[in-house]
Amino acid sequence: MSNMHRSMHAMMHGEASRQTGGTTDDGGSDDVDLEAQTEQWLGRTAGFETIDDRTGESEVVVEVGGGSGLTYAPAAVRVDPGTTIRWVWTGRGGLHDVAFVSAEISTSLHGEQGAEYTYTFAEPGEYRYECTPHAPVGMRGVVIVEENGR
Repeated sequence: MSNMHRSMHAMMHGEASRQTGGTTDDGGSDDVDLEAQTEQWLGRTAGFETIDDRTGESEVVVEVGGGSGLTYAPAAVRVDPGTTIRWVWTGRGGLHDVAFVSAEISTSLHGEQGAEYTYTFAEPGEYRYECTPHAPVGMRGVVIVEENGR
């Protein structure tokens, strides 16, 4: 697991970005300050509307194959360092994986309901991932890890 932590740390892109939580009339956030790459990433993400603020929670569940079966639900979460993300497969949409784009870390493809993958994010950063077979249709996600007090 220490190799995984080193790989996750290596994939980070600078300091954590900030968001203060305002929304626009169309449901999007009007004050999201994300790295340009992550902002571009989310612009092509199926099911993305807002960043789900889950700071203060020790564990967050992300559905793999949520909605129509071709999304991560939620697609974008903001958490504190030390939060564990648990990706849980719904069994919808075929075979899915969780493949981080800037690290040599990915899960196997799973189609069965109840398969799980967990990772605890210790360091601030923006961690982008996708479903390898469904990336062209926008099955992408991001975990934004920020220090307390943004």
